[in-house]
Amino acid sequence: MRAIEIPSYITRPIYVERLNPLMGKDVIKVLVGQRRVGKSYLLYHVVDMIKERDPACPILYINKELAAFDDIRTDADLLEVTGRQLGSSRRGCVLIDEVQEIDNWPRALRSLAAEKRFDIYCTGSNAEMLSGDIATLLAGRAVEVPVRGLAYREFLTFHRLDERRPTPASSATCLRYRTTTPRWSFRWIPSSAPATRASATSISASSC
Repeated sequence: MRAIEIPSYITRPIYVERLNPLMGKDVIKVLVGQRRVGKSYLLYHVVDMIKERDPACPILYINKELAAFDDIRTDADLLEVTGRQLGSSRRGCVLIDEVQEIDNWPRALRSLAAEKRFDIYCTGSNAEMLSGDIATLLAGRAVEVPVRGLAYREFLTFHRLDERRPTPASSATCLRYRTTTPRWSFRWIPSSAPATRASATSISASSC
């Protein structure tokens, strides 16, 4: 399997708390939101969470924004790749970024979920997925996790800003956030939450 480079990311406790109880369950976890709100980085974090729980767990990771995965175009392609990579495994994890780029993707995910041996995660951002009709598309086998832009404290962490020690530059940055970010993005997260993943690491999709 392809090796996957995981970049540094900000830990987002809100979503970790939502995903933790669902990990290892025979239900499809669907991270839904507009582009560039951090879905891909949450998926990277899920990979690390899986590694912590079970270092020997085999993973199939597919990122449809990368040319390396252009050969996976249809539900049949996805099922073929999954069978080839994870066919001999009693359990395995399947992670697909921008799953809507695969034709007839709901059929493939329903088929994989029906086998009850895959821990499945995917992200999506097109109008069909944003419509909130995930349960219908996946025949009730999915849990939808809406993903939004950075909450205020996440924004501070991302920019390495400290409200207790403001500077003219940091104050201007915070003001820009408050005046340009929709009100629904203001959500409280613990100020003591872990800040960032220390550094980028390389993982092998065949051993995670």
